[in-house]
Amino acid sequence: MTNSEAILYSEVTSHHELHQVVQLQTEIWGQDVVSPLPQLLATIHHGGIIIAAFSEGEMVGFNYGFPGVEGDHKYLVSHMTGIVPGFQNKGIGFGLKMKQKKLASSLGYKKIVWTYDPLEARNGFFNICKLGAKPTKYLEAYYGQMTDKINKALPADRLLMEWCIDQELHKARSAKKHDETVSPKKYAIKIKNGSPYVYDLEKILQNSLPIYVTVPSNIHQIKEEDIELAKAWRFTIREAVKTSFTHGYRITNMVKNEQESTYSYVLTKND
Repeated sequence: MTNSEAILYSEVTSHHELHQVVQLQTEIWGQDVVSPLPQLLATIHHGGIIIAAFSEGEMVGFNYGFPGVEGDHKYLVSHMTGIVPGFQNKGIGFGLKMKQKKLASSLGYKKIVWTYDPLEARNGFFNICKLGAKPTKYLEAYYGQMTDKINKALPADRLLMEWCIDQELHKARSAKKHDETVSPKKYAIKIKNGSPYVYDLEKILQNSLPIYVTVPSNIHQIKEEDIELAKAWRFTIREAVKTSFTHGYRITNMVKNEQESTYSYVLTKND
């Protein structure tokens, strides 16, 4: 199958399908980060949602979320989304999120939250630009030092995303858009001798102008070829984003830099 139209999405409820979800986790991340079947079973019996994507009857992706509570508000924590190699980049992630949104709304959830690695530029573009989710916090070493085959060797920094699925509230929050054609571009990261560094950020922050934080588009390749360079990207982006957040900036957009094969987070103040 080569397109998302051939994929079927359904809620996971049976022991057999839950076992398949466990197997997919192992295939994608390795044994170190697997959520076991008893935990998944308890989750779907107490407000959680697990969705699977099927191609010709074969499970090729899944999304797993459990309930979260803050004060009087409940929300869905979208903890894991995985798609097997060979079916990635075919729109399945979007299909899983749309099915998750529909089921979460039917259970009364108003928002869905999750975390992702800010170095995963394509995930960031998907989350921010395609779904319209908002990064609200930078979480330094959130999972500590992970050892699975995707996250190994780098501190597990994450951005906390909030996706408003209440239609009226979402429209109100989306009314103000960042205008890329008018705002000056101030880049907070520069590259010297192939290595990134934070550039003149304190001065940029004083002007309340939009800030552009560059992210490589190929972090997995960088980790394989030069782990010290990957670490430099981790710590540079950590410094740029966390410092900007403490000055009242928030990530409001993400853009592709086609000529440089990079992306940039766009941070604006009082948005």
